[in-house]
Amino acid sequence: MPFQQHPVFANELQLVVRTAGDPARMALTVARKMRTLDPEIAIQTTTLESMVASSVAIPRFRTWLVGAFAAMALAAAGLAAGIALSVAAALVLATLLPGVRPTDAWGYASAAAAIALVTLVAAIAPAWRAARIDPAVALRGE
Repeated sequence: MPFQQHPVFANELQLVVRTAGDPARMALTVARKMRTLDPEIAIQTTTLESMVASSVAIPRFRTWLVGAFAAMALAAAGLAAGIALSVAAALVLATLLPGVRPTDAWGYASAAAAIALVTLVAAIAPAWRAARIDPAVALRGE
């Protein structure tokens, strides 16, 4: 399809301006100059920084979301395995030690809560550090 017939880009002009100063100030200057050429022209200005930030916002959120669900899945699997092993160990201990009940609900609940808390605390620091890394810097380092 010829560029002039494209439904989106045929009526659009994109101008990229590099500046050593404040980009917002330069955008106002460019907009004023464009309006002197055509007062009815629609002008929308943005900075490259805001374009990059908006382009990585959704992938960054999705990555965070997948990481959060993965951490919860690992925690749930660990809790399930821990509870199963603790029931088995409690059955063995019940035969060896008098007075130990293998169905102590408070013991299991407190152990599960402690494991969940430790898992959450262990996962927060690396996830927080990874979320603060600029994707461009991370890709440049690889």
